[in-house]
Amino acid sequence: MSSCKRSEECRRERAEQLRGQVRRKLLEATSSSSSSSSVAEMVMLVDTLEHLGIDNHIRHEIAAMLHRVVRRQGQGCVAGSDDDHLHARYFPQIPSASPARLWARLNSDTRGLLSLFNAAHMAMPGEEALDDAIAFSRHHLRRRWPSRPVSRALDIPLPRAPKRLQTMRYLAEYEQEEAHDGVALELVKLEFELVRSLHLKELKLGPQWWKDMYDSVKLSYARDHIVENYFWTYGVFHEKYSRARIMFAKVLGLMSLMDDTCGAHATSEEYQKLN
Repeated sequence: MSSCKRSEECRRERAEQLRGQVRRKLLEATSSSSSSSSVAEMVMLVDTLEHLGIDNHIRHEIAAMLHRVVRRQGQGCVAGSDDDHLHARYFPQIPSASPARLWARLNSDTRGLLSLFNAAHMAMPGEEALDDAIAFSRHHLRRRWPSRPVSRALDIPLPRAPKRLQTMRYLAEYEQEEAHDGVALELVKLEFELVRSLHLKELKLGPQWWKDMYDSVKLSYARDHIVENYFWTYGVFHEKYSRARIMFAKVLGLMSLMDDTCGAHATSEEYQKLN
């Protein structure tokens, strides 16, 4: 077995060990939630894991934790600023009896406003309450001196940003925090190495296929966009759908080739029929 393959296997084994540690930490936090402070800590832990991009491995544990949080919130066990942050972070999922009162309390709370702004962008068309929440939080965030997280969110809200790109930016800031979780930090870095290795393997297949086809058809006017097409598919398919990304990148390459051919040789009438 080559050292490269062995090294990747070791990274995968270590990553699985770290996922187990994160799961246990979540279960411990859920079982020990007996006060409003611990509920706030649970919400912050889930928020951190989602920002770090490792929540997809522990969805069931996160769902159980949030169910516990919502139940305690319904029992009135969460109060004050913790209750405000809880409503702001999960505004689409946890209804607030008085949104206007919640927004008034968040008026001077940058963290709460940022949570509300990002959460409200999960809105579907016609959800006026979430549209109002976006307008309110954007207005007040712009009036403050913007930090890097606020500037990024105002540029591209968290639910609409490429997840890996968002994680890379957040990771650099999280690593500087004194209270950062070493286990989560190591897991994120390992995940990046494993995903990068996967993408490099996929990128070797796509350009080679394109080069072979390009050389065979000899269309000098065709654009070479196979890497760009692959990057686009990454925003469509989750990391585990490797074959789907490769196939879709090839389909986009063929569509690009057809578009270039029409642009070079088709008449306007023929081009309209294609469109």
